[in-house]
Amino acid sequence: MAISFYKMFGFPTGVGALIAKESFLAQLTRPWFAGGTVDVVQAPGTLHTMAADIHEQFEDGTINYLNLPAITDGLRFLSAYLPFLPLRLSTLTDYLITSLTQLRHESTGTPVVRVLSRPPTRRLKSVGEQAGTGSVISLIFLSPSGDMLPLSFIEHASTAQNISLRTGCMCNPGGAAALLGLRDDMNLLYPGVTMRKFEEHVGHELGVVRISLGLASNFQDVWRVLRFAAGLAREEGRELMWEAWTESKTARVL
Repeated sequence: MAISFYKMFGFPTGVGALIAKESFLAQLTRPWFAGGTVDVVQAPGTLHTMAADIHEQFEDGTINYLNLPAITDGLRFLSAYLPFLPLRLSTLTDYLITSLTQLRHESTGTPVVRVLSRPPTRRLKSVGEQAGTGSVISLIFLSPSGDMLPLSFIEHASTAQNISLRTGCMCNPGGAAALLGLRDDMNLLYPGVTMRKFEEHVGHELGVVRISLGLASNFQDVWRVLRFAAGLAREEGRELMWEAWTESKTARVL
């Protein structure tokens, strides 16, 4: 299990952890070595002996030890709120998903978004209960005709309103392909293919929009996302956002 402390409590960046059973690590054989992972190296020659401690065999180079004290403070800070987070975040997640799926375009009555990730399976009612799903929502925004709105447009329009939405494949192309129903198209990929060529083949930008709720998220954040989505439902508001996005692309070309 790979852990990003930055994603848990915001600081420090560049420091993570890998949790694994020693019996599992003992079965892995690395075809290369780097500084800090070996005990003996034959020079000249090809003989090398990996470090005796199994975990050291996977620690390439010098770890970011200057930031390690921040992990202790971050874990202590997070643990104080941990019992309350599932109840709080599941409530925000459920409200956001429910509200987003109810939005309709004024001109056609069609949905504004399509939620792709699994919604919460049950409503938590007390502190200490554990949620059945996480607090990350994957979705795509739709035009009045039901077509997927470009991810670059959503990113530009949301950023203009000081809303940070992640767009793209989220470091998980397999997951994105499954959510978007592109598994068969992925089989057509060939060596040297570019992202632009593949997007031309499927007819739209690749990826999804991700809304991540965490320790620092509150109802105001959720409400701002809903207001942004509601603005896309109104033809006038959507056209203004579209014009600003189009002008930005023209300016970059010039």
